[in-house]
Amino acid sequence: MLYTDKDKAIEAITNSEGKIHIIPDKEYKELLDNFKNTEIITEVEKRIDEKTREIHDRYDTDIYELTGEKKKPEEKTYQFLKRKITELKEKADSKDHDEEVENIRAKAQKDLQERDNKIQELLESMNKNELKAELRAAMNGLKFREDIPEKYKKKIIEDEINAIVEHSKKDGDVTRWKNSSDDFIGEDYRPLSAEKVVQHVFKDLIDLNTSFGGGGRPASVKKVGNMTNIEATKYLIEVEKLQSGTPDFQAKFKELTGIGSKDE
Repeated sequence: MLYTDKDKAIEAITNSEGKIHIIPDKEYKELLDNFKNTEIITEVEKRIDEKTREIHDRYDTDIYELTGEKKKPEEKTYQFLKRKITELKEKADSKDHDEEVENIRAKAQKDLQERDNKIQELLESMNKNELKAELRAAMNGLKFREDIPEKYKKKIIEDEINAIVEHSKKDGDVTRWKNSSDDFIGEDYRPLSAEKVVQHVFKDLIDLNTSFGGGGRPASVKKVGNMTNIEATKYLIEVEKLQSGTPDFQAKFKELTGIGSKDE
């Protein structure tokens, strides 16, 4: 037992039958200070350990809520945290890489498709221009009727050529001519030449007497006045933009066809 009171210490020494250890004041103070420091340090360490465990437990809980995974029994919290961060980073890097590759692939495919579309458009445009030039060349030497208004003839020619070009196609060295309603094929089932096509399509506009050395108009075309009924009607509606049956339409129709004249 430790005594700090002098009288009590003497009494204890007198009555004691065992060994007595006397500690000088200086040593006693050092011993007491060390004891107090040890107690304080132990308490502080205890508190630190408790707080550390509390923080680590909170980390473990947060990581579990985020990842759905608990740390291994032998694993320290900082080891667990480091492992999960590394795994998540690798996963994120892999995802970003995959997305980047996919974006590059998608853009490349889009660029290729746009290039192919432009090439196709260019080829189609060149093909149409070639067909149109072939038809125009085939019209050289044709004389069109002077009794038909010029702007009507131009519109009919342009519309017919565009319709033929839109539906025709080249098959090697052979051009298969057609429009929206007809395949231009001869009696031998071979495609007609461009010359035969324009002669057929524009037969109602062609002056047969000057273009082919005479012979008059085909019997299948009904001649009334200077223009056929069909020619006059089509011209007035499509070119003059007149409504059928109106006074202006009737007056123009008589002028073009000769119907109602003294010679009718």
